[in-house]
Amino acid sequence: MTESIRPSGLRKAWPLIAAAVALSLAAGAVGALSYHELGDRPGACDAQRLAAKVQPSLVAITSPTAGFRGNGIIIQPDGVILTRASTIASPSPTVLLPNGVSMPATVVGTDPVSDLAVISVAATQLPATPLSWTEELKPGEPLTVLGSPLAPEAMITSGLVGATNQTLRTRFPIGEVSLPDLIRLDAPLSAAVDAGAVMNCDGQLVGIALATQVDPGQNVAVTTAAGDAISAAYARRISQALINHQTPTHPWFGMSLAPISTDLAARYRTTGGLYVATVDSDQPAHQAGILAGDVITAINGRTANSTSWSQLLLTVAVGEHVQIDLVRNGTPQQVTVPVAEAPAR
Repeated sequence: MTESIRPSGLRKAWPLIAAAVALSLAAGAVGALSYHELGDRPGACDAQRLAAKVQPSLVAITSPTAGFRGNGIIIQPDGVILTRASTIASPSPTVLLPNGVSMPATVVGTDPVSDLAVISVAATQLPATPLSWTEELKPGEPLTVLGSPLAPEAMITSGLVGATNQTLRTRFPIGEVSLPDLIRLDAPLSAAVDAGAVMNCDGQLVGIALATQVDPGQNVAVTTAAGDAISAAYARRISQALINHQTPTHPWFGMSLAPISTDLAARYRTTGGLYVATVDSDQPAHQAGILAGDVITAINGRTANSTSWSQLLLTVAVGEHVQIDLVRNGTPQQVTVPVAEAPAR
């Protein structure tokens, strides 16, 4: 049997009911606010939004004999396109714009060491996505990799930053080369996004996708398994030199670096730095006395981190010397490293 609530009882219960409703509304508002902030947060990538923004500036590069060769990115509205040198099969490649229009392209310049190339088409007011200035990417940060929507089996790949400032040896037509300042992703990259755009969640072009196919038996890294990208900062320097009809230089130290963890920083009694993962024999870092396991704390007097290292690769000239402060087994040391040209074997 159900007992009805008398009006006097309802009046007594009203403050409790009102408080409960207010608390419920407040909780709902906080939840809605949290959801809204999550959607606006840079870490909340929306691949469809990025594709709608970026793919109008992505082109497919083709040849009559090989068909699809790779992607290109329109970086200037007057028809300047950045791609990989290995996608160009002839002095006059063909570019397929997202609207389906096919146009012949002129090769502005190629750089076989970085495998980057700049080509152009006779068109104006094209949608362009310029390379971003140096952005500090952190391990675990989400990235989206896009190719031309007209590429065969076109797809969108999402992944997380696994590491930055990576050095990779791979094989191009000129031979085995070493690429510095790479971004490593935790997802493999297919041929459909080769030379495509690597975007952060803010819609900035932070890298150029690498999907190099390596012949079986070659003792070199397979980028399709690791998922690598040329950093936008490095690609920007190379492309500007090519646009200005200059020969790019490639500062080289012969070591690979990684940002140190909090535990490692505490072990070496430093607030930050770069961990020396590998050192190549008979290369500048090795000749200067740097060893694998060292922690670099300063570069030319600046705190060593991913940003300062990337900026060094942008500004230092081959033949200069760089002062590096490091810690080895708890003992601070200082060495001077000559800047060499990246080797092509």
